[in-house]
Amino acid sequence: MQRAAQPFYLDRIAYYGSKPVYVISICDFRWKRLPDVPEDVHQDWLLWIAPHYKVQSHRSRKPDNVPAIPQKKPPTQHVLISLPTARDVMGDGVNDTLDKLVWILANVGLDSKSEMLPEWTRTDQPAKLLIDQLFYDRLTPEEKFAYDNWASAEAEYEASWRFQVTEDLREETDKQIEEIRNQFEAKRKKSEAELEELKAKLVRRAGLEEELKVELVRRGGLEAELEELEAKLVRRGGL
Repeated sequence: MQRAAQPFYLDRIAYYGSKPVYVISICDFRWKRLPDVPEDVHQDWLLWIAPHYKVQSHRSRKPDNVPAIPQKKPPTQHVLISLPTARDVMGDGVNDTLDKLVWILANVGLDSKSEMLPEWTRTDQPAKLLIDQLFYDRLTPEEKFAYDNWASAEAEYEASWRFQVTEDLREETDKQIEEIRNQFEAKRKKSEAELEELKAKLVRRAGLEEELKVELVRRGGLEAELEELEAKLVRRGGL
C-alpha cells in the first residue's frame, strides 16, 4: 500500500522487484532485414530498443488498446548489435573496449590465426581474454583436456613464483630495515661520543678559566707588593 504520493513513484516502482535487465542480441545480419528498423539507422551497428506506445486521444495506449503510462527508465533494456554492419563500418580503426570486443566477434572466425590479428588483441586485457576464450572453444575435447592441465600447472607455477618473489622481497626489505637501523645506531653512538668530547672540552675549559682567575688574583697581589716596594724606595730616596 503506497499511502503518500511521490513525484517519481512511477519511475521507482520498476525497481522494486529487480534491478534493470539488459537483453543484448548479437545479430549476424543487417538491419535492412528487419522491417521495423528505420532506414536512417541501417548504418549503425549498435541500436537501443526503446519502449513506445501508440497515441490515441489524449493518453498513450499499448497495441492491445489497454491504457498505458510510459516509463522513462523501463526495467528491461534491449540492445541489438549487427556484426556485418560493424564489420563494414569499423574497419580496423577501433579504440575503446566495446568497439574492440565487437570487432573481434565480427572478424574472428574458425580459420583465424593469432598472428593475423591486430597487436591490441594481445595487449588489451579484455580483448585478449575474449580471444583466448574463442580459441579455447574451438579446441577438441582432448585438446581442451591437455590445455586445462597445462593451464593448471602454469597457475601453480605462477603462484609459487609469486610467493617466492614476495618472500624474497620481504627478506630484502628486512635486510634494508636492519641496515638502516644499524646506520642510525652508528650515527647515534657517534653523536653521543661527540657530545661527551664536547662536555670534556667544556670541563677542561672551565678548569683553565678557574686557573686563570687564580693567576690573575695572584698577579694582582704581586703588583700591589711591587707598588708598595716602589713607594718605600721613593721614601728612602727622599731621605
